[in-house]
Amino acid sequence: MFSGIVEEAAVVKSLRRKSDCYELEVKSRLIYQKADCGESISVDGVCLTLKKKAKEALLFDVMEATYKNTKFKYSRINERVNLERALKLESLLSGYLVSGHVDTVLEVYRIEKKRESSKVFIKIPSQYLAFVVNKGSISLNGVSLTIQEVKNDMIAIGLIPYTLLETNLKDLKIHSKVNVEFDLLGKYVCNYLKNVRC
Repeated sequence: MFSGIVEEAAVVKSLRRKSDCYELEVKSRLIYQKADCGESISVDGVCLTLKKKAKEALLFDVMEATYKNTKFKYSRINERVNLERALKLESLLSGYLVSGHVDTVLEVYRIEKKRESSKVFIKIPSQYLAFVVNKGSISLNGVSLTIQEVKNDMIAIGLIPYTLLETNLKDLKIHSKVNVEFDLLGKYVCNYLKNVRC
């Protein structure tokens, strides 16, 4: 479980196919010093297990299903990815609970850039609209964010200067792909209401 507060924006060194999965190598400075093999680490919002550390690089196995259902299938060498280590029970929950299980990959529809901040617009497919509410929570590339506006099938998300400085969201452009995880509590409530029998 994660909070969506990114610790480091690292760089993809390689993503190569192995016999039955993929191997992701990420160049890291901060997380490299702190993390131990076997730990769960959020990589752009995807919960992965750190299998090996080598020369300031973190290595992860990415299963075929994870590769196909996240933006890893669009990854490029030298692109930045957001890293966060898993929460401890005594951790300060500055964001909100993020599981690291990506719901879908969506495209940036529009970006409004201001002097220091930005507003990102994303179209939400109909099957996910029940999970978005005005002032609700959402995770993009593992970053805990607040939905500023919901209008029909479009949501607007504000990015403060700190988020733009410390995460890869400053690299977003129109048509950029983002890993999206909707609010965990909202998903449980929707599932309950769908299946409850009165």
